[in-house]
Amino acid sequence: MSTFQKNCVTATIILFVSYLVLAMSLMYVIQQFLLKNEERTLVRYCKTIAKSYSQLYDVKNLYSIDFHKIEEEIKILDDYTSMNFIVVDDQFRILVTASNSIASIGDNIEEEIFNQVMQDKIIITEQGLSGIFNEQVFAVAYPIKIWDKVVGAIIVSTSMPVIHGNIKQISTLVVLCLIVSCAISMLIMYTFTKRLSRPIEKISKGAKFFAQGNFDKRIEIDSNDEIGTLAKCLNDMADDLDNQEKIRTKFISNISHDLRSPLTSINGFLQALRDDVVPEEKRVHYLNIIYDETKRLRKLVDDILDISKVSNKEVKLNKSVNDINELIEKTVKTMLPHFESKNITVEKIFESEKCYALFDYDKIHRVLYNLIDNAYKFTPENGIIKLSVYSNDKNKYCVSVKDNGIGLKEEDQRRIFDRFYKTDYSRSVDKGGSGLGLSIVKDFVNEHNEEIELHSAHHQGCEFVFTLEKANQIEE
Repeated sequence: MSTFQKNCVTATIILFVSYLVLAMSLMYVIQQFLLKNEERTLVRYCKTIAKSYSQLYDVKNLYSIDFHKIEEEIKILDDYTSMNFIVVDDQFRILVTASNSIASIGDNIEEEIFNQVMQDKIIITEQGLSGIFNEQVFAVAYPIKIWDKVVGAIIVSTSMPVIHGNIKQISTLVVLCLIVSCAISMLIMYTFTKRLSRPIEKISKGAKFFAQGNFDKRIEIDSNDEIGTLAKCLNDMADDLDNQEKIRTKFISNISHDLRSPLTSINGFLQALRDDVVPEEKRVHYLNIIYDETKRLRKLVDDILDISKVSNKEVKLNKSVNDINELIEKTVKTMLPHFESKNITVEKIFESEKCYALFDYDKIHRVLYNLIDNAYKFTPENGIIKLSVYSNDKNKYCVSVKDNGIGLKEEDQRRIFDRFYKTDYSRSVDKGGSGLGLSIVKDFVNEHNEEIELHSAHHQGCEFVFTLEKANQIEE
């Protein structure tokens, strides 16, 4: 069963139960209202008639009254009000009777309720009076008092079948209205549920499409609610997966190319040496080329292993307190031949003679080497590379590597840390680079829970700045 069907069934059950309870409650309220209204009407007539009798009374019993005249008046009320009127004296003898009464004038009535009425009580009943009326009635028995003495009673009644008929008619009308309301509600519910389920169906289809590895389509839902947010998240996920797939494909392509180039060179020179076609004076030169290509292969393999460890969360840091100034000096010394080949000046500006920080020595050495090597590649001859260490407002050391090369365009700056990304300019300057160096730099800095930033402008050089946690002294 689909989500739409489940929602429809659930909503239908809820509507049905709700309207059923509402219908039963309304019918009960209507019945009580009509009975209470009839009760108030009957009591009002009783009071009116009892008051009239009291005003006509001039002796100590009711027989001095002209009952024929009163009987005619009651019959008129009987005809026009659809109510029945009976008057009895204190001996329970009928003085005036209703048209639907089975008792006659002068008959004695033995009903328990009259004993209560003679005790000056108002009795409202739906039961009894079977000895007076030939149908079930809703009646009020009201005492007639003369000089604070109960001398008789008046019974005003209305037919219960008539009341039940009125209740039935009103209840039927209410039920019909509720049925129409329920139908309209179900139609609105169906429309709303369909509208709500449609984006869910789109999301379901989109998720299945993504699960099959197809990332060229997106879920088209334009709303600002939770459904829209979910669709946007899935689309963002598809974008990320698509990018990862492209990176993976590009990774394989780049690795294949980067491995093939040195292997081809090594294979060609080794074959020439094996066939003894290389002049003796060039053998050392060719062996040096093979050695350089081997170093390049090793560096590439090391980079790939580092990337793999970072991706698989396998990087383990061995942090200790070290002098970052000393590490910079050591890194620069290993690269002096490169600087001298291009007559590059290296300026070092340290905040103090010793700047102790907490970091993994090997990882940060790799970070410094890659950043300084990157600066060397893009610094022109007779250029300047500035290395500095200073404190920031967060009580951390900032390590800066700055060159005066060509700099980076804004679009290149956003992707400079992406794996295998190389700018158009770097492809011509650094043909042997793999495009992994800066990615590894960012990964190693992030593993230290530190930050690295790039400040650059086209034709104004580049400055990479990363932070390290300060330490007070060398650990023993």
